[in-house]
Amino acid sequence: MNKRSYVLVVNLKSRKASLAIDEFTKEFKARKIKIKILKVKNPARINFSLQKALDLNPDVIVLGGGDGTLISGIEYLVKKNYKKSIGFLPLGTANYLVRNLEIPLTVPESVDVLLKGKVLEIPIGIANDKYFALTFVVGLTQAVSENVSDGLKKKIGQVAYLLELFKQSTQHKPFQYRIESPDLKKPVTGVCHQLVVYNSDLNQQLKLVPDHQLTKHTLKVVISNTGTSKIKMFIGFFVHIATFGKKRPYMKVFEASSLKITTDPELPADFDGETYGKSPFDITMLKRKIRVIAN
Repeated sequence: MNKRSYVLVVNLKSRKASLAIDEFTKEFKARKIKIKILKVKNPARINFSLQKALDLNPDVIVLGGGDGTLISGIEYLVKKNYKKSIGFLPLGTANYLVRNLEIPLTVPESVDVLLKGKVLEIPIGIANDKYFALTFVVGLTQAVSENVSDGLKKKIGQVAYLLELFKQSTQHKPFQYRIESPDLKKPVTGVCHQLVVYNSDLNQQLKLVPDHQLTKHTLKVVISNTGTSKIKMFIGFFVHIATFGKKRPYMKVFEASSLKITTDPELPADFDGETYGKSPFDITMLKRKIRVIAN
């Protein structure tokens, strides 16, 4: 019998929240397990609910929402030095984090993972005091993530990202980059349309990066070195997807424990689907890992 206590902090603005909460409650009730649900009506005030969850001192705090909600929750819990387990209820459009952890997207199956899954320790990256669990992106897909229509995402799901990708591909401008690190003999410089710093292998339909162990305590950098040509960028991007993220000749790939990234012009970055900040960025790995319940 599962004797762990659970608190769910759920973003009501998430794409699937309204239907999922009732189903989630029924699944826990059917298993005769109590759970406290804290509903967040205004995502900007999610920290108040997270603090309330901490005050209740459960064995597992479950974060319900899309990628932005999940990483915001992780960030707050990390800053509060929370050392117990974190669970996830995927309610967004892309759900990159839970896909990476092989957590099913349906409520009954995700509940099964919460109750029977294994506790996995994973590293977290930080750039200019902002946390990310999967990826830090500058360039094309950051522009896609920032500009894709929320209304369109609700109607057609991940296809909305593809439509926005076509749109951004026609107008995206290349940028100059400079990457410095104690792990590099000299700075890496160049011109590109896309630069990705990531912390794990993204297990998604549109695989964008070569494999990298989820538990590895380093950052991997992938630069799509297609220069200023939009045609090369466009063809390279889709060839890359078609070959499931395999390393291509035009890609620079290396690992480091810490980085400083400067772009010209000064660009913002995408942190697990949410846009923050502006170049330059100082990026490193936290010394400790978080405990998540995965498949």
